[in-house]
Amino acid sequence: VRVYIVRHGETEDNKLRIAAGHNAGELSELGKVQAKCLGERLRDEPIDFIFCSDLRRTTQTLELIRQELGKELPTVLEPRLREKHAGSLEGKKLGISERMAKAAGVPLRCFRPPGGESWNDVAQRARGFMKEVLSLCSTSSLHQKSYGLLLVTHGGFIKELVNSL
Repeated sequence: VRVYIVRHGETEDNKLRIAAGHNAGELSELGKVQAKCLGERLRDEPIDFIFCSDLRRTTQTLELIRQELGKELPTVLEPRLREKHAGSLEGKKLGISERMAKAAGVPLRCFRPPGGESWNDVAQRARGFMKEVLSLCSTSSLHQKSYGLLLVTHGGFIKELVNSL
């Protein structure tokens, strides 16, 4: 199994250094260009299936990638690929959770903002997702051939996924 892990294109929130979390988000003009360029780059790669976060900024990225790929591929919109839920901190400037964790005397990885997730929660979600996908690939007819998976997700999720692997 070959896995291509893709972060969504730049968003307006990224430019303003705002915690988007589970907010939908919109790609900036640069983000749209990034997604199209990535689609061109992936055009000749052996991709057979796509998993994409169900948040707007990732589905926008996926649609632009698909335009460049020139083919329809089976796709699942997967909520487990979402960015860390920042809870009450969504829409606020980045860095607030670090200050809140420090003030609470809690390690940042364990800090869960009101209504949100900790980085440990995201890591657990990432591990569960990959275990399920790899198990599916090894127990089905997929293990008899090379298989390409494209994951369209978020920067924080990617960090936790890579750390888990």
